[in-house]
Amino acid sequence: MTPGLLRLLPFVDFPVTSKEFPVDATGEKNLLKALPRLQRNYGSRTVCATIGVDGALAWDGSRFWYAPSYRVRVVDTTGAGDLFHAAFSYGILHGWDMQRILDFACAAAGLNCETLGARGGISNLSKVKELQRKASRNRARYSQTQLERATAEAPRKKRG
Repeated sequence: MTPGLLRLLPFVDFPVTSKEFPVDATGEKNLLKALPRLQRNYGSRTVCATIGVDGALAWDGSRFWYAPSYRVRVVDTTGAGDLFHAAFSYGILHGWDMQRILDFACAAAGLNCETLGARGGISNLSKVKELQRKASRNRARYSQTQLERATAEAPRKKRG
């Protein structure tokens, strides 16, 4: 966390962060509370946190979106975050809904973990889609009930 970083956030529509960033930026230790605060405070369209083997969690100002990670044979996690960001951006540029974006990004990141090095596991679209069709998911960190409860309690985006 650097002082200048928070000054940039009002200019970012879709910040994709580590799980620690929203906590550090808001002082709220619970990610289900930190993401809505981050989005409300800085006006992003949607904020997303990658949570490693637990997948990814996003808040769009009205609801949470969650995708558990895919079960893959992990060799090296180097570059997984970069692939997640690239796949997330690909989904945004194609106008996908947030659930599709998170699922796709988790699959692309997971495939990258199957080989050694940051770029060795960058896969083509057909391989990502195949993983999405055939692979099982890791255990979900958040239940639908938890997400619905957190949605009901979340502060909403400031109007302005």
